[in-house]
Amino acid sequence: MYTGQKKSFWKQKKVIIPLLSIIVVAAAFFFLKDTLFSKEKEALKAAQSFTKHMEKKDFTKLADEVTSASLKANDFSKKQLAEKYDNIFNGIGAYDLNISKLNVEKQDKGNGYQFSYDVTMKTFLGKLHKLSYKGILSEEDDKWKVDWKPNLIFPQMEKGDTIKVKSDPAVRGNIVDRKGRTLAETTGGNALGIIPGKLGTGEEKERNIKKISQAFDIEEELINNQLKQAWVTDDTFVPLKSMLKQKPIPKDVNGVTYQSKEMRYYPYNKAAAHLTGYVGKANADDIKRNPALKADQIIGKTGLEFTFDKNLRGQDGGSILIVHDETGIEETLQKSARKDGKTVKLTIDASLQKKAYDQLKGEKGAVTIMNPSSGDLLALVSTPSYDVNLMTNGITPKQYQAYSENPDLPFQARYASRYAPGSTFKTITAAIGLETGVTKPDKVRTIHGLKWQKDQ
Repeated sequence: MYTGQKKSFWKQKKVIIPLLSIIVVAAAFFFLKDTLFSKEKEALKAAQSFTKHMEKKDFTKLADEVTSASLKANDFSKKQLAEKYDNIFNGIGAYDLNISKLNVEKQDKGNGYQFSYDVTMKTFLGKLHKLSYKGILSEEDDKWKVDWKPNLIFPQMEKGDTIKVKSDPAVRGNIVDRKGRTLAETTGGNALGIIPGKLGTGEEKERNIKKISQAFDIEEELINNQLKQAWVTDDTFVPLKSMLKQKPIPKDVNGVTYQSKEMRYYPYNKAAAHLTGYVGKANADDIKRNPALKADQIIGKTGLEFTFDKNLRGQDGGSILIVHDETGIEETLQKSARKDGKTVKLTIDASLQKKAYDQLKGEKGAVTIMNPSSGDLLALVSTPSYDVNLMTNGITPKQYQAYSENPDLPFQARYASRYAPGSTFKTITAAIGLETGVTKPDKVRTIHGLKWQKDQ
């Protein structure tokens, strides 16, 4: 009896032990699977965070997603890495970055994960071909981060490589009247500037700056501000003013010289200032409205220069190159031929524009002349006007202030302003009355009071 019970017990035990083993193995399998899935999920989040910051060009946060070991291996701090990205992407005018096909999977060897993604973007040369990236994610301080390498800036880059930009600026198109007479053109001019090392030092430098200010009508404050810029060295040419013709340099003035420069010129100047408008350098607000623009690029600011800016400006050409550190070989990342701006032809008659301007003799007023048969605008004049060549090629703060604070509002295009017609409209009302028979030339109407209305 006892022996039989003992055998039965061991039989049960033999069944229970394999079952327990299966349960333990299964539990371990699911635990391991869940752990691996959790790690892969965290690795994917790290890759998504890194690429998201790249897409937004938030390179300070991107640098936070990088392992300290990879930064050290590439001789970068987080700040230096962010600055490198900033310099490169701003230098090529990168915008509209788009990340796609992000994939994360376990490495065949080691404990890390490999990730890949595609990037499309636009630069100042237009749309860049699709780029495919690959990288490694490692665990650091219980967090997945990117093992950064230069190929995560551009896939072809290696340690020590640099980016080189060659620009071939487009020539801005002309604005001409109905007979082909030029109202706005790009022509050869001169940039007046100084070589800092030739100004001397101390009191001698101060005296030279004062003489330059007086000789060329440039404020001393502007000269000093130009000299304070970070890129200025003793041998650098520091531009101060643009002018069509060179003004003689007085013998007692040191450090002044000229360089050739393309500049925008308006032959009819004040007579067509409001109509043509003027050009200037693109600022932060301009770039915000149109990310395709580069800092300091010449664009239309007002008038027809602004309205037809895209046609007039054309498309800059050039190339973006990766310069390999070890070989010095330049690899082309992007290349584009320049497209010069187009000529914009108007219905305006320049000689009629000038005559109308002269007739107003600077008084507050406007002239609009149309061809009633075709609807062509022949002249659009507003007075008082302003020196549009000065606006384009170097107006001083004092000169601009004089214009902006002038009570006669020289910047206002009066032909585009609204006026109450007043008594001038009575001739039209009378003409309609005569044509419809409501009134006749010999009919007398007596009106009592200061106002009239037909009924309640």
